[in-house]
Amino acid sequence: MPAQINISLSEPERVELEKVISSQMTPVRLVERAKAILMAADNIPSYKIAEYFDVDNNTIGRWRRRYAEHRMAGIVKDRPRGANTEVVCVDKISRQDSGIKWTEPGSRWH
Repeated sequence: MPAQINISLSEPERVELEKVISSQMTPVRLVERAKAILMAADNIPSYKIAEYFDVDNNTIGRWRRRYAEHRMAGIVKDRPRGANTEVVCVDKISRQDSGIKWTEPGSRWH
Protein backbone atom coordinates (compact mmCIF):
# COMPACT_ATOMS: atom_id res chain seq x y z
CA MET A 1 0.00 0.00 0.00
CA PRO A 2 1.45 3.41 -0.95
CA ALA A 3 2.22 5.89 1.80
CA GLN A 4 -0.58 8.31 2.50
CA ILE A 5 -0.12 11.90 1.42
CA ASN A 6 0.36 14.31 4.29
CA ILE A 7 -1.94 17.31 4.25
CA SER A 8 -0.86 20.56 5.84
CA LEU A 9 -3.22 23.51 5.81
CA SER A 10 -2.65 27.22 6.13
CA GLU A 11 -5.07 29.08 8.37
CA PRO A 12 -7.01 30.50 5.37
CA GLU A 13 -7.33 26.99 3.88
CA ARG A 14 -8.62 25.61 7.17
CA VAL A 15 -11.14 28.46 7.44
CA GLU A 16 -12.28 27.84 3.85
CA LEU A 17 -12.85 24.13 4.54
CA GLU A 18 -14.75 24.92 7.74
CA LYS A 19 -16.98 27.38 5.86
CA VAL A 20 -17.73 24.70 3.27
CA ILE A 21 -18.72 22.30 6.05
CA SER A 22 -20.92 24.77 7.91
CA SER A 23 -22.81 26.06 4.86
CA GLN A 24 -26.23 24.54 4.39
CA MET A 25 -25.93 25.18 0.65
CA THR A 26 -22.90 22.90 0.24
CA PRO A 27 -23.56 19.52 -1.40
CA VAL A 28 -23.19 16.60 1.03
CA ARG A 29 -20.45 15.04 -1.07
CA LEU A 30 -18.30 18.17 -0.77
CA VAL A 31 -18.96 18.40 2.97
CA GLU A 32 -17.67 14.84 3.38
CA ARG A 33 -14.55 15.59 1.36
CA ALA A 34 -13.85 18.79 3.29
CA LYS A 35 -14.26 16.96 6.61
CA ALA A 36 -11.96 14.20 5.39
CA ILE A 37 -9.29 16.74 4.43
CA LEU A 38 -9.54 18.41 7.84
CA MET A 39 -9.19 15.01 9.51
CA ALA A 40 -6.20 14.22 7.29
CA ALA A 41 -4.62 17.56 8.25
CA ASP A 42 -5.04 16.52 11.89
CA ASN A 43 -2.93 13.41 11.09
CA ILE A 44 -5.78 10.93 11.31
CA PRO A 45 -4.84 7.87 9.21
CA SER A 46 -6.71 7.27 5.97
CA TYR A 47 -8.14 3.94 7.13
CA LYS A 48 -9.76 5.64 10.15
CA ILE A 49 -11.21 8.38 7.95
CA ALA A 50 -12.49 5.72 5.54
CA GLU A 51 -14.18 3.88 8.43
CA TYR A 52 -15.77 7.13 9.63
CA PHE A 53 -17.28 7.88 6.21
CA ASP A 54 -17.90 4.23 5.33
CA VAL A 55 -15.92 4.50 2.10
CA ASP A 56 -13.00 2.60 0.66
CA ASN A 57 -9.51 3.51 1.87
CA ASN A 58 -8.56 4.24 -1.76
CA THR A 59 -11.26 6.89 -1.91
CA ILE A 60 -9.68 8.79 0.97
CA GLY A 61 -6.29 8.46 -0.69
CA ARG A 62 -7.76 9.87 -3.89
CA TRP A 63 -9.25 12.85 -2.03
CA ARG A 64 -5.92 13.48 -0.27
CA ARG A 65 -4.02 13.36 -3.55
CA ARG A 66 -6.45 15.66 -5.33
CA TYR A 67 -6.37 18.18 -2.48
CA ALA A 68 -2.57 18.07 -2.31
CA GLU A 69 -2.30 18.67 -6.06
CA HIS A 70 -5.12 21.17 -6.68
CA ARG A 71 -6.18 22.35 -3.21
CA MET A 72 -9.91 23.18 -3.00
CA ALA A 73 -10.49 22.77 -6.75
CA GLY A 74 -9.40 19.15 -6.43
CA ILE A 75 -12.29 18.14 -4.19
CA VAL A 76 -15.06 20.45 -5.37
CA LYS A 77 -16.07 18.49 -8.43
CA ASP A 78 -16.07 14.81 -9.35
CA ARG A 79 -13.54 13.78 -11.93
CA PRO A 80 -14.88 12.29 -15.18
CA ARG A 81 -15.36 8.56 -14.86
CA GLY A 82 -14.40 7.66 -18.41
CA ALA A 83 -17.83 6.59 -19.56
CA ASN A 84 -18.12 4.74 -22.82
CA THR A 85 -18.58 7.31 -25.57
CA GLU A 86 -19.03 4.80 -28.37
CA VAL A 87 -22.29 5.25 -30.24
CA VAL A 88 -23.83 2.08 -31.57
CA CYS A 89 -26.40 2.15 -34.30
CA VAL A 90 -29.35 -0.17 -33.71
CA ASP A 91 -28.97 -1.54 -37.23
CA LYS A 92 -25.55 -2.92 -36.30
CA ILE A 93 -26.86 -4.92 -33.35
CA SER A 94 -27.68 -8.50 -34.06
CA ARG A 95 -31.30 -8.83 -33.10
CA GLN A 96 -30.94 -12.56 -32.51
CA ASP A 97 -28.08 -12.10 -30.02
CA SER A 98 -29.86 -9.55 -27.87
CA GLY A 99 -32.57 -11.86 -26.49
CA ILE A 100 -35.15 -9.10 -27.01
CA LYS A 101 -38.23 -9.59 -29.10
CA TRP A 102 -38.25 -6.75 -31.57
CA THR A 103 -41.49 -5.32 -32.87
CA GLU A 104 -42.33 -2.70 -35.44
CA PRO A 105 -40.97 0.83 -34.86
CA GLY A 106 -43.14 2.84 -32.53
CA SER A 107 -44.50 -0.20 -30.67
CA ARG A 108 -43.40 -1.38 -27.24
CA TRP A 109 -40.59 -3.78 -26.34
CA HIS A 110 -41.56 -7.28 -25.24
